Amino acid sequence: PSLPFARTGFIGDIATCSQGIPIPYTSHQDILIVGDGDFSFTCGLVVRLGDGSRITATAKDTQHVIQSKYSDGTRNLEWLYPKVKALQFGVDATNPHVLKYLPLVDVVIFNFPHTEVDNKVQ
Repeated sequence: PSLPFARTGFIGDIATCSQGIPIPYTSHQDILIVGDGDFSFTCGLVVRLGDGSRITATAKDTQHVIQSKYSDGTRNLEWLYPKVKALQFGVDATNPHVLKYLPLVDVVIFNFPHTEVDNKVQ
């Protein structure tokens, strides 16, 4: 079956072509994913680990913006909701005051950070 996030690129391939390559995370760790634009990285990691119940994933955008900005945003979120610990929106992880609202975890994966200086993805 086709995965909702399967497309060309790093994360779309994580579930299919990298099965034999070890990753530094396990399903026994509490994982915080920061800055996962369309949540495709989180989808790939859940598939790869086989369990997302200890994953909290965040994005700077609101849920509405994600669903309108990314073509796979809605599908990814719907697929993830029953599989992860939490999805959080509007989280600016560059703001130190936000940290007190994030869960204590074993691993933090800080994805592509959005800066107001350069809004071009290259």
